[in-house]
Amino acid sequence: MKFIENIVTDKVMQRAQRIFLQDRFGWYFNESTSKPTLVDRTVLTDSHTKESVQFTHKLYTVDSFDSEYVEFVMKIMQGLEEKEGIVCTKMLRAKCNLLVQDALYGTDFYHPPHIDLVDPTDNNYSLIYYINDSDGDTILFNEKFGDEFTDLTIAHRQTPKAGCALLFNSGTYHASTSPIVSASRVIINIVFEGEAKTSR
Repeated sequence: MKFIENIVTDKVMQRAQRIFLQDRFGWYFNESTSKPTLVDRTVLTDSHTKESVQFTHKLYTVDSFDSEYVEFVMKIMQGLEEKEGIVCTKMLRAKCNLLVQDALYGTDFYHPPHIDLVDPTDNNYSLIYYINDSDGDTILFNEKFGDEFTDLTIAHRQTPKAGCALLFNSGTYHASTSPIVSASRVIINIVFEGEAKTSR
């Protein structure tokens, strides 16, 4: 897990905010953030799970550019390479998520913990880019897909900070939380294969 400060330039960050936070942006309604799948344990629930509606905008799926704004994915990946030396060797998917304020959500709750890939390798990464400052932490758990466990335990909570990103292995259970104070929480979620950049 790595929190990366200022993964893009201020110019890119501000342009993303102008686009993704505008009133006329094309969001699609989802009745939940994730649907529990008890069979394969990719999505879980526990006593702290509290679901909410979510709005999404697909940027990239299965070798397909789904949005004209996929340019921001490229900018973020460029920043990741420059700052952390991790090169994207294969893009798997990318989308925007919007969570709206829920003043009654409660700080002890989170959305269904899930993983982003089934049977991920060490080279499978998930990266959450924060478009705006907000509450509504991202929660990473100690447990990973394939581990034997009864209860999930929290390893890290990350408060969204505009222009920054959270990087972790795609097999790590994680969850979002609804903003209680902020009007919205807007992120870009990117799942990809990557490798450390080799020096020549």
